[in-house]
Amino acid sequence: MNRVSAIEGIVYGYRMMAYYLGVIVLGQVALAGGAWLLGTGFDTGFGQAPNWGLIGTGVIVLLVGLLTVLAGGFGAGYKLIADGVARGRYTANR
Repeated sequence: MNRVSAIEGIVYGYRMMAYYLGVIVLGQVALAGGAWLLGTGFDTGFGQAPNWGLIGTGVIVLLVGLLTVLAGGFGAGYKLIADGVARGRYTANR
């Protein structure tokens, strides 16, 4: 059984970290934006009706952000397992 070198492990770690920064953080920014839109839609002032357009947009942006974070996390887990299996198959067939 071959080992993964320390350099190879560090490089893989940086690639996964870049993936998380690109996908997970982007999804969290969308979550925050959706929450801000929701808050702005409800906080219209004393005795005024809520701004339903902002609330609807906030819900949509928030859901897109939430789904992006969830899909990004599950995708990272899948990639980690798939890369490990591919590495094992490559090593076994060498």
